[in-house]
Amino acid sequence: MENKTLQNSTFIPEILSSLKKQVPKVRVLLNSKPYLCFELVAIFAGLPLLFFFGLVPLPELLTLVIITAVLSIWLFGFGRANKYHFRLPVRKQTLRHILIRFVFAATVLTGIILLLEPQYFLSLVLENPLRWTLIILLYPILSVLPQEIIYRVFFFKRYGTLFTNKYLMIHVNALAFGFLHIIYGNFTAVFLTYATGYVFARTYHFTRSFWAVCIEHTIYGIFLFTIGMGHYFVNGG
Repeated sequence: MENKTLQNSTFIPEILSSLKKQVPKVRVLLNSKPYLCFELVAIFAGLPLLFFFGLVPLPELLTLVIITAVLSIWLFGFGRANKYHFRLPVRKQTLRHILIRFVFAATVLTGIILLLEPQYFLSLVLENPLRWTLIILLYPILSVLPQEIIYRVFFFKRYGTLFTNKYLMIHVNALAFGFLHIIYGNFTAVFLTYATGYVFARTYHFTRSFWAVCIEHTIYGIFLFTIGMGHYFVNGG
């Protein structure tokens, strides 16, 4: 009986020691370029496709929160994300560039909806002001913050080593962001979010300011809902 107890007492430490020796090998594997490519495709193409085909039993918002929580644990634990990026103040010059781009984009988008879909112009504001107000209040928290953690902070931190060309990385990030919106079942949502995703990715790449890109994302998102393009961002839109 004593021998069996002694064997058990040495067996567990041996397993732990063996597992500990494997950690560096696993870390190398999980950070290898082939695995990173696989992971990128699985997360940023595979998950949207699962939603598109109705294979995920959870609500979209709940899934977004869960994924954000998991990736945040990786960022601040294993990924050692620079917390400075979350405290980085938004420079006046950055804000000025954001506003100049927005004024140009807003003019173009307003012209498009007035030309092609005038019946939708300001429809949400006029017909359902309560819903519009809720969107303004909740959209930055429930949509913008999680998406920017996943698509900008995590993406750029995790997959930066895959890209030697910064503009290629920005385009791939924009494509991934646009592809997410296939869950709404219309090409317009994908195109609009690819275009804005490029703008957001470029802002984050050159400023590394989480709050700058959140502000920019919020402005564009609320504007789209305000002028009447929000119907593209609901299922069946």
